[in-house]
Amino acid sequence: VNGHAFTDFVLKDQAFLLPSARWSYPELCLVLQATLADGTKVSDWTFVNRGAGLAEIDFDSNKLGFLKYKSVSLVLDATESLWDNWHGREKWQVIKKLTSESDIDSKLKYLNASVVAFGLDKPYYHHDCNDHRVLIKPGDYNPSALKKTLAEINPLGVSSLWAALAEAYRFDPEKIFVFVDSADSCSPHITAALQSEMTKSPQTQVVIFVLGDVAKQDREELQKVADITHGRLYQPDSYDSLLASWLKELSLNFEITFQDQVIRQEPLENQSFSLSAGKYLLKIPVAGQMKEFEFSVQNGSKTTIKVTGEKEEVKVEVRQGRE
Repeated sequence: VNGHAFTDFVLKDQAFLLPSARWSYPELCLVLQATLADGTKVSDWTFVNRGAGLAEIDFDSNKLGFLKYKSVSLVLDATESLWDNWHGREKWQVIKKLTSESDIDSKLKYLNASVVAFGLDKPYYHHDCNDHRVLIKPGDYNPSALKKTLAEINPLGVSSLWAALAEAYRFDPEKIFVFVDSADSCSPHITAALQSEMTKSPQTQVVIFVLGDVAKQDREELQKVADITHGRLYQPDSYDSLLASWLKELSLNFEITFQDQVIRQEPLENQSFSLSAGKYLLKIPVAGQMKEFEFSVQNGSKTTIKVTGEKEEVKVEVRQGRE
């Protein structure tokens, strides 16, 4: 492989057997050597497989500065159930710790972030389905102020998720990040109401982080909300996973799809990876929409994708060559 010999193959019953992991290499050659009866040494070689192709994506950061989120909003669950334990911490403590992470703050302060919480002002027995409050308005984000405000909240209400979500939509953000441990207990089917909000702010994606186990019906409803807004639903199994997932969602990401399936989702940074031969779509977020660019990969080849921009328009150049 690339000039390096290996011997983890088997020749048996006229068959050539190779460990499956080897087939991911760009090129595989079989070299045959023999010594004839008169002592002459001969050799020959052939390609066994040309393996995967290499795709390299080069983003011209100097010309793509316009590719960034203009604004985001956070919707925080502050209901009574947030006192429940999640991986050794009360869920409300998890939310407070998460929003105070320096890596999170370094992104939010550039994203015109707003914050809305629900279930924080009226005890659950009042069943106040409008219990929500704007904690931070767009343009007022301050990590110290947010930390102080969250420290003063005593989760105690019902899950008035829809009221808070509708409030966040009024700020016209590109992404709404929802942190919950259940669906809306007041409006069990909020997807219908969401349709009207989507017409006012069609570019808004709703990304949902579910803390802990939820009822099947709740998860299905939350998944619908994420799906119809072209967002995502996460149910992380640890704090580190929660933090990593949110950091990735806070970054503007490109996607590579194959047969309508997302196979890569990465930040807009130079990337290099192996792909099987075939036709792919590179999707780049521009002004709240995903612009699509087609490219193909051949076995044993190198595909270079140069992404640049001019007058807030993305341009892509694809070049094929040998690895």
